[in-house]
Amino acid sequence: MCVLATPFSNLYAQAPAGEYEVKAAFLYNLARMVQWPEEDKEAMAPLNICFYGIDSFGEASNFLKNKKVKKRSISVIKDVKLNGLGRCHILFIDKSELNRLAHILSIINNQPILTVSDVDTFAEKGGLVNLQKIGDRVNIQINLNSAKQAGLIISARLLALAEIVEQ
Repeated sequence: MCVLATPFSNLYAQAPAGEYEVKAAFLYNLARMVQWPEEDKEAMAPLNICFYGIDSFGEASNFLKNKKVKKRSISVIKDVKLNGLGRCHILFIDKSELNRLAHILSIINNQPILTVSDVDTFAEKGGLVNLQKIGDRVNIQINLNSAKQAGLIISARLLALAEIVEQ
């Protein structure tokens, strides 16, 4: 069973969860704790959570379906292509893309996309949020420089839980 930090723990209090169920819950909570630059203008548009690379989440991403964030429905987009990254609000980059990571990040550089991965040193390599599994915990690492470049505002509550990483 993975243990979650305090604000996230109520999501899985009833039953043990696998690693990617926990990470799906993290994606949902990240969406709740980040503000995008054009959020007010897109208040009714879906919030797109995209997955790039091998689908490690499998059925765990179903947790995100039928959820809402600030009255916006969540749209799950699996197997997004490089030319479709611009429609993503949150982009989870799978470990399978480690060798292409720099290229992927360069394509979306300075766009308001919250990049998330569980690749070791993801935040240090320019990604925004690293979900790092250590033992039975998932820790959050955040690259504030990447957040600033993307024009995203991260809540103080989330920052208090995270390890801040510089690239």
